[in-house]
Amino acid sequence: MKLFSNSHRFGMLAATIAISCAAQGCTPKKESLETKVVKNAEVIASSDDLSRIANDNVQWNGSYIGVVPELRGPAIKVLKQIAEEHQAGRHETRDKLVSLMEDPDRFIVAHVLLTKSLFEKKYSIDGSHWNGLEVRIPSNGVAQIDPRQRADLVVKWKSEADSPRK
Repeated sequence: MKLFSNSHRFGMLAATIAISCAAQGCTPKKESLETKVVKNAEVIASSDDLSRIANDNVQWNGSYIGVVPELRGPAIKVLKQIAEEHQAGRHETRDKLVSLMEDPDRFIVAHVLLTKSLFEKKYSIDGSHWNGLEVRIPSNGVAQIDPRQRADLVVKWKSEADSPRK
C-alpha cells in the first residue's frame, strides 16, 4: 500500500480534474495547474450538480500506482465546490456526500469525492483498492465494483464525519 502526502494529493486532485476536463473538450491555456483546475471545472457549472452525480461519473483506470478514478460530468463541479468550501472552513457538500453513501447508485462517486475532499489526510491505494474500495479491472477494461462494499464504506464515512475537522 502506498500513502500520499498533501502535496501529492493536491497534485493528484489537480491532475484528475485537468484530465477529466481534457476528456470533455476543455482547452488548456498557459497558466498554473491550480488556475486550470478552477477554470476548467467551471465549464461544467450547474445549479443542481450534487443532485445529478451518479456512479457512472467515475471512470476507473489502472496505472503503475494502482487503480485511479477519473471524475466526469457534474462530479467535477462538485469537487470544485468542495474545495471552495474547504478554503472557507465550511463542509456542507461533504456532509451531503456522507448521506449519499447510502444510495447504491451514488455511493461510488460519493466515496471518490469524499476521499478527494480530505486534503489534510492520507489514503491508501494499490493494484485493486482505492481508499478501501475494491475495484477490479479485467482485460475488457470495464471496472467491476461489488456493491456489498457499500455498508463498510458507509460506516467509514459516518465515522469520519463525526471526527473533528481542520
